[in-house]
Amino acid sequence: MLKKTVLLALIVIAVVFMGSCTKATKLVGTLILQTGQSGDVQNCRVQLFVSQDLTGNAVKEVASKQNTTVNSPFEFTELVEGYYYLLAWKDLNGDGVVSDRDIVGIHGGTYTPGHGGTQVTIKDGKTEDAGEIVMLIYKELKISASGQRVNGGTETNLT
Repeated sequence: MLKKTVLLALIVIAVVFMGSCTKATKLVGTLILQTGQSGDVQNCRVQLFVSQDLTGNAVKEVASKQNTTVNSPFEFTELVEGYYYLLAWKDLNGDGVVSDRDIVGIHGGTYTPGHGGTQVTIKDGKTEDAGEIVMLIYKELKISASGQRVNGGTETNLT
């Protein structure tokens, strides 16, 4: 009787231990093209950064899946527990950086350079749902200026 109880206890411990080892640490979500925008959010780069200003190299990157042009799910697997900022974008001109007319979205806000939105918290063995990441066509603010020195070179008139 004691041998059966010990054997049963060992089996229960093994099942509990093995079950806890198999839980994946994931981040899932969906890219959504904002109403009124035109474009395709399939196969976008979805990147995780540790810095809120989205500088440095991405910790991890995946491509969003093919679904529809206005709705594209993504999934990160095998993540390390921690805090991340999510940037999703489609490089339409192929220059390798977020630039004018690319389609861009962040977790918890609207993309502006140097601002990564809100943190996503990843916990070991859990699946976190980032929800819908709203994607917009990014428009850079471009300013042109020219000047002419006047008053003996002590002032500049700008246009």
